Amino acid sequence: MDEGKRLSNLANHGVDFRDLDALDWPEALLFEDRASGLWRASLIAMGKLGSRLTSSSLSSEPETDVHIGAQGQQKRDRLL
Repeated sequence: MDEGKRLSNLANHGVDFRDLDALDWPEALLFEDRASGLWRASLIAMGKLGSRLTSSSLSSEPETDVHIGAQGQQKRDRLL
């Protein structure tokens, strides 16, 4: 995990990549991020992290476990 990126994401979005292990993965929605424009394929995961709806962009390359970004949703968007 890139420590600088983790700290930047925490400061900018209030979500620590280390906390994403606690995301409700069995109930999370996973879909391909077709608009990412990245050279690598990526996925979007949306699910509950505690009482907060959170989205995370992840690399979908099997040899990596990279979080590209994660953020909590705005209050108006938190209804599940």
